[in-house]
Amino acid sequence: MNNYVVGAFLFFSVFGIYGVSAETSNGSIIINDPQTSRHVAFEHTQLTHSDKYSSWYSRVSVESDYITEGRNNLSGSGLYSMSTEVSYGNFSLIPWFAKGISSDYSEVNLNINYGVYSTDKLEVFVGYGYLKSNTADVRATDHEVNIDFSYDYSNDVQLLASIYHSFDAEGLFSEIT
Repeated sequence: MNNYVVGAFLFFSVFGIYGVSAETSNGSIIINDPQTSRHVAFEHTQLTHSDKYSSWYSRVSVESDYITEGRNNLSGSGLYSMSTEVSYGNFSLIPWFAKGISSDYSEVNLNINYGVYSTDKLEVFVGYGYLKSNTADVRATDHEVNIDFSYDYSNDVQLLASIYHSFDAEGLFSEIT
């Protein structure tokens, strides 16, 4: 087993915040995330602070595949990632850091979102994202703007739709989960 995976597991076990969201029959974890479609080997989300106006979440995960926008970004390699979300009122700041498990890849995303509409069941957000990725051969940056829709269908079902415009790719893409 990879030393990084063992180290992450021990670190979070010692500090008492190890957790999983759903377990399949083969022991792996399947997570649907609005940012990525992925097969996750380990993930934990920790609510660090919450009050009437602000909240702070942090997340650490190990993913066996890194698939976004319908493409496998790191064929044959997984990804370690760490993110946090700091919210105050309608604003959220979400930095995300990632490193390839068996590839020379790193990525940083800095996202700012603003909640523009909210009811008991529907929330609408607009946002901006700065993305920077590095491999041994390529250094790339991108700027994206997005609109996200979150609809609470029931207590157990939430529908998410996101539309992004990438300035680097000069086009749109959408994700629905």
